[in-house]
Amino acid sequence: MCFLIPADAKDWGEEYRILEGELAKFNPELVSKRKILVVSKMDLSIPEMEDEIRESLPEDLPIVFISAVMQQGIQELKDVLWKVLQ
Repeated sequence: MCFLIPADAKDWGEEYRILEGELAKFNPELVSKRKILVVSKMDLSIPEMEDEIRESLPEDLPIVFISAVMQQGIQELKDVLWKVLQ
């Protein structure tokens, strides 16, 4: 399962909780599946934001930071998704 939230969100932890809540409403069985969080729009942030974002989210949640505009983190995202699918 892959969730996507933007780096410019006001509260990353709350965004993640909302997504999990919506998933639970849709199909409670999916909540127990492995999850990956993709944080997009990292080109709009500063490097120190990564630590702040990580601190607001569950520790065991794999997080990949990407910028589609700058083409950063895309290969890492592919690698993480491939690893999870194996």
